[in-house]
Amino acid sequence: MADNYLTVTYVDFYLGAAVRQALFKDGTSTYKTAAFLGVCYMSTSDIQTAIRTAGYSPPTTTTDEFIRMATLGSFVRLAYSRPDNMLSLPEDFDKSPMSRAYDKILSGDIVLDLPADDDESPGSVVYNNPIATITGFPPIFTRRNTYDY
Repeated sequence: MADNYLTVTYVDFYLGAAVRQALFKDGTSTYKTAAFLGVCYMSTSDIQTAIRTAGYSPPTTTTDEFIRMATLGSFVRLAYSRPDNMLSLPEDFDKSPMSRAYDKILSGDIVLDLPADDDESPGSVVYNNPIATITGFPPIFTRRNTYDY
C-alpha cells in the first residue's frame, strides 16, 4: 500500500468535512472514498519526492506537523484540480500555512529533522576510491557540504 501522511480527521480539521465531501462527490452526490485516498497518496508521494530531492530520506509515516501541513498544501492543489470537479483554489491560498510549507519543502529552503541522504540528492557527487574505503574515509561531496565554497 502507498504511504499516506493524511487522515480524514486531519483534512477535516483544516478544510472542514463539508468541503472534503464536496470535493469528492461524483455527479450522483455519492462520496468517493477511493478518490479521497488517491489524492492523499498522490500528495504524500509529491512531498516525499521533494524531501528526497532536498537530500533527505522521506519517512513512510510522519507526525511532523510541518511535513503534514506541506502534504495538505499538495492535497488541496490536487483535490481542487481533479478533472471531474475542477474548482478555483481558495482565496489567498498562496498565503496559507499549508501553501507556504509546501513551497518551502519543494524549494529545499527548509531544514528538516530527517536523516540526510546526500548521495541520492540532485547535484551530489559520490566517489568511492577502493583504497580510501579500506581506510574508512570515502570522499563524499554534496552541494550542502560545498555550499560556502
